[in-house]
Amino acid sequence: MPVFDLPPHAAASGADSMTLPIGTNNAPSEVVKILDVPPNGEDPLSALGAARLYNQADLIVTTSAGGGVTVMAGRWDLNAAVPPDLTNGGYSFITTTNTFFDQRESKSALVTDLDVNAFNKWLTNTTPTGGAALNIAKKTKYGTNATPAGLNSIYIDDRRTGSTTSFAAVRVGNGQLLPPDGLTVATARPIYVMGDYNAPTPGSLNTANTKPAALMGDAISVLSSGWLDSKSGSPDNTGRPANNDTVNAAFLAGIVQTAVAGGVKHYSGGLENFPRFLENWSGKTFTYNGSMVVMFPSRFATSWWVGPSSTTYYQAPNRNWAFDKNYLSSQKLPPNTPGVLKLVRGQWTTIAAASP
Repeated sequence: MPVFDLPPHAAASGADSMTLPIGTNNAPSEVVKILDVPPNGEDPLSALGAARLYNQADLIVTTSAGGGVTVMAGRWDLNAAVPPDLTNGGYSFITTTNTFFDQRESKSALVTDLDVNAFNKWLTNTTPTGGAALNIAKKTKYGTNATPAGLNSIYIDDRRTGSTTSFAAVRVGNGQLLPPDGLTVATARPIYVMGDYNAPTPGSLNTANTKPAALMGDAISVLSSGWLDSKSGSPDNTGRPANNDTVNAAFLAGIVQTAVAGGVKHYSGGLENFPRFLENWSGKTFTYNGSMVVMFPSRFATSWWVGPSSTTYYQAPNRNWAFDKNYLSSQKLPPNTPGVLKLVRGQWTTIAAASP
């Protein structure tokens, strides 16, 4: 029988496609399940269970149907409850009361807001309800057998069902500087990233001082620092002027695919519109360093792309984009980057048959 030597999580170059190890069916309808909360009874060590971002996250934030919030540690700490750090029973880095109108979707977004700067402060808060002790525990959990890292991944489960005029979503903001060990934010819902993100030097293509970062969700929309929720309802995009903006993060999300519906041809918008826009970016620049991955159709943010004009929901930015060469090193990949296993036959060893 053959004996295979598979180095642990070795990075391979020249792979033809990205195939997640979730079973024999790698159709988009199956791959998208890595974003979902696992069903009751699923083995977290099964092929699909191990690939779910929920099971890999350091922290899990749950927004209930009524808007209340609970936070717990991930499987690394047996899903232990994380105490609130506010006197009202809430968390300083999470807000669930904000809403705005998404002109592309023609619906109101009920957002779970993650304030990254407040999260940074919570990570260093040494009071009994602060996150410093948990952050240190995560760093020391695996001893010397792995590179120590603090809390650097969050899964957000917004359980609000929405309606025909609204939908639940996640917004990440105030994140010019990320935690020391980077940050991956994942959800099954659409994600909005607002303002400069992981951008110690806004407008620069130099990522020497950025942190490993990723945003993974149903769709990813970019809101500049000029965004105001109060102005989101204006159908004229001139009422939503954008500012120059920089985001340095890997994007993994869905798209609304090119198709013909009702005899009308619809275009996906292409790579240049994989990050979605809702503002008037005329004369402004969106600087992006990262990597974009799409492996499934969006399930929640499903309205068609419409070309930019004065009468549509956005005007296009100047795009100053580059692949982040940090990703060429396996040590600099974002937390919880989906892994690809590729078997390459290098050497065979023949083992003598067992005696009868």
